[in-house]
Amino acid sequence: RTLPPDTSASERLAEINRGLEAKLEQWTEEHRKLEHYFEMLMANVPANIYFKDTESRFLRVNQSMAAWVGRGHPRDLVGKTDHDLFGPEHADQARADELRIVKSGESITGLIERETFPDGKIGWVLTNKMPFRDREGNIIGTFGMSSDVSELVDAQHGLERERNMLRSLIDGFPDKIFARDLERRYLVVNKAMAEWVG
Repeated sequence: RTLPPDTSASERLAEINRGLEAKLEQWTEEHRKLEHYFEMLMANVPANIYFKDTESRFLRVNQSMAAWVGRGHPRDLVGKTDHDLFGPEHADQARADELRIVKSGESITGLIERETFPDGKIGWVLTNKMPFRDREGNIIGTFGMSSDVSELVDAQHGLERERNMLRSLIDGFPDKIFARDLERRYLVVNKAMAEWVG
């Protein structure tokens, strides 16, 4: 806003200062809103969200991640690494993946990870990991999100075991066994049938 020419220098400075303070208050309020949105996301998303530095130390995690690893509060994980939370097989692989992301700048998406906890419990997560960049675009670590898919993976392993057992059972019969679709294409053939049809 333009002030009249007869306004004193101190009045002009006071007016400029009030304008700057109003802008600062507006920006501060916007920052508070964004911080609130972020906090709501971190507190309520039912997936594990985490930010790590270039040494793979946790900078920030959400409540879901803290619960997943049996810690009471997200702050209990700050400064820890996967080696503090999981067995070496998972922790070593996670570190190698994160080093690759930091060096290449390329994300890893759709990764199924097997996590072994110190008490021997095994869990499975579907993970997406990305480079964590500062405002200038420099990579300062990694961040990611993992979702618990343990039930799905366990069910898949159960189906594979049943399928293999059924296959062994079918192939063990000396009689010819087969199944065909409506177009008379073979879907299942045991060893006796396969040998008979050549």
